Amino acid sequence: MKFTRIISLLLALLMLMGGVVTLVSCSEIEDGLVSLSRKVKDVDVSDYTLVYGDSQGENDYTNTFNTQMERFAGKLSDATGEKFSAYTIKRTKSTAADKEILVGRTTRTESENAYAKLQGEGFIIEVTENKIVILGSSNLYTLMAVSYFAERYLQNETPNKVLSVNESAKSFNRESVTLADSSKNMPADAQDVYTYMHRDKIATLPNAYAATDSSSANSTYKEYEQIAVDAICERVKEITGLGSKYIPAKTDKTNKDKEVLIGKTDRAESKSALGEIAGDEYIIKVTGTRVVVNSWSEATLKLAVSAYLDLMTEATEKGADGKVLVRIPQGFTLIGESKTEWVLDFPMPDGDGIYLYNTMDANDNALQFLYTGENVNATSYRAYCDTLKAAGYTVYMQNEVEGSIFSTFVNKEEKIALYVAYNAYAHKGDYAEYNWALSKTKTGDKDVYKYDPCFRIVSATLTDACLPPEATLQPQDYQKRTDSKVTTMPIYSKAVGLSYVVTLEDGSFIIFDGGGVNENGTEHDNLWSVLATLHEEIYGTAPTAQNPVHIAAWVLTHAHWDHYYAFRQLAKKYGSTGMFKMDYMIANVPAIDSAYTLRSIADDMTPELMKSLQALVKGSFQYIKVHTGQKFYIANLEIEVITTWEDLNPLVPNNTNDTNTVLRFTLSNQDAPGKKITQMWTGDANRWQSRFMCATFGDYLKSDMVSIAHHGNAGCEVEFYAMVSPTVVWWPHNAGSALNYMNTNKKNSDWRHQVDQYLCDDMASVKYIYTSGIKGGAAGSKEHFTTLVLTANGPDYDNIYDLLTGKKLSYDGFGSSCVKK
Repeated sequence: MKFTRIISLLLALLMLMGGVVTLVSCSEIEDGLVSLSRKVKDVDVSDYTLVYGDSQGENDYTNTFNTQMERFAGKLSDATGEKFSAYTIKRTKSTAADKEILVGRTTRTESENAYAKLQGEGFIIEVTENKIVILGSSNLYTLMAVSYFAERYLQNETPNKVLSVNESAKSFNRESVTLADSSKNMPADAQDVYTYMHRDKIATLPNAYAATDSSSANSTYKEYEQIAVDAICERVKEITGLGSKYIPAKTDKTNKDKEVLIGKTDRAESKSALGEIAGDEYIIKVTGTRVVVNSWSEATLKLAVSAYLDLMTEATEKGADGKVLVRIPQGFTLIGESKTEWVLDFPMPDGDGIYLYNTMDANDNALQFLYTGENVNATSYRAYCDTLKAAGYTVYMQNEVEGSIFSTFVNKEEKIALYVAYNAYAHKGDYAEYNWALSKTKTGDKDVYKYDPCFRIVSATLTDACLPPEATLQPQDYQKRTDSKVTTMPIYSKAVGLSYVVTLEDGSFIIFDGGGVNENGTEHDNLWSVLATLHEEIYGTAPTAQNPVHIAAWVLTHAHWDHYYAFRQLAKKYGSTGMFKMDYMIANVPAIDSAYTLRSIADDMTPELMKSLQALVKGSFQYIKVHTGQKFYIANLEIEVITTWEDLNPLVPNNTNDTNTVLRFTLSNQDAPGKKITQMWTGDANRWQSRFMCATFGDYLKSDMVSIAHHGNAGCEVEFYAMVSPTVVWWPHNAGSALNYMNTNKKNSDWRHQVDQYLCDDMASVKYIYTSGIKGGAAGSKEHFTTLVLTANGPDYDNIYDLLTGKKLSYDGFGSSCVKK
């Protein structure tokens, strides 16, 4: 009796101390909100099949659910070394007797038995003789169960086909977050409503035509987070049937208790969630009263938004009374990944004061990592480079300019290439009139929009990196056949484009863009005539298959039709004839399948299109994908990359003209060692790339010649040309348009014309301006193909001539497409 009383007292004491736990402690243990059986079974999954049943919602499984099953199959494969694929119960030929991992409510008895044990909302995992059952009370809880299984049982350091799994794991009577409830008649600002938020004062680039008299100045552009919030709110209204008062949108300047956070907001939950994912992943996470939808890059955020909308479909419950309830499990976390072939397995920068700001789809299966922080400097950059070297990476090419360092590393064993840049922005303070603070968005103590120092890393496989060949990394030996020349193609009235041919001393050519081809246009034929004529000047005979036109490189500044359609048409018509051979295409264009395409950035210049263009040319050509700071050589030409579209990150381009590749050519002369001519080719670069170049290089930009950006219309700013301080301006527009842009009656007009007038009237260094065609030229009219010879004594300005007629051109105020100031 005394013994019984003692036991009773002990039980009472234990109950006061947490008796509920002791009641299950004999057979179960607690893992957070999950109760695990103490009994563990070792399951050899080498003969198991992964199958999942029909959707437990009103609709079929969403794409996100199916994708998560594929992801789960991949994790099983990685953890066990066995090949798993995910099949629906309808698609598999397995039988009830087979060994299976059953996900969701399948028709198997084991699934039904487990479902009967569910208490309220939650999930259960059970191991039977030949089945592993993973099941939730709904599709969302099934995804929670799958995530829990992967985190607890699939974390092997080395693959092992035997999994040690608790005989049962259950998490019942879970709480949910109510995102919307139409039974509550709430005003739009009610605290019970979840508000969709993006960061305040997003640094959207103003239109390139902002502060101009152009009608294009009225165009508005948004960053993807803004677009995403707008799209989510509209789609959630459609899914749920609820109105705007249930689906409000604001910026994170407003503080609400209940928020759905899209992208990199200033909330701690947004930043914390990023720490749980890799550079190619996205996350949707319910944490407290907030829901986070986030990723490192726009490309994966686009996937996250799509996944979130799928979850809203799963989470929406519509009652017979017409009331709508939208609920998602508390603690729910979903991590997804891009289907790209991005390279992530290499040493990353590490250390206090160095943190990853974002990643960006860099096209061609490449990914850019942008690092910022107070300890990002030349010393930490060199330390990181030493880490790469210790990991087996070697320096392929390197250049250091104005405090910035540009390196390319390769690891031939791992077949990885890394472009690793340190942007010092040593000259951002050289001109106070620039408003560098395009945004007040902060990351830590640094404002990345103020051009604070950063690291840029672009990772890719050696194949996808498309590096300049090793033979081009040093000045080359060659046989001189001719003096170098620059020939400009006419730009007809009301047409746009850019087409220059640079003749090298070995008789080969570099073509800049080539221009566009209008419907029934002949620009590609005109370009071929120029190439054939230049070839005949060098060799005395027209090109043949035995002595073809040699295009050493074709430079594509950006993917606008008026800059590369002529190449496509020329390649289609002449490429298979063998009348010309081509070594390289030099370019770097954005990914068409990234979020950038919402702003029609990349036109149709995809990796697939590049391959199709290569196929048009007999013998093909090699694509060189360039990055800022790289330097390489062809014959008597040194090519230096001054900027590409990658440098704008974290600013978001809103126009294809934000995505130029700007190169500087340095031409030497075998007959005059040490005598060099520098040419800056800007394409259609506008004010944002102009500012990057100024902040990075300063007076290092000084060059003898410059092509005026974007045909003299909303291109680079005055400060850029002041730093270039050219003697010659190449104007890719017809003389009539150029004269109009330089009209002194427009002295007080917008900045576009002020730049043109500055070059023409006020810039003392400018002595010669050459346009592309005569005043008022029309399609089909006789135009001048202006040619300037770069002799051993320098450019022969007084003997500029029309290539196709051979006649010397006079300086007559642009009537002959050239002017001597």
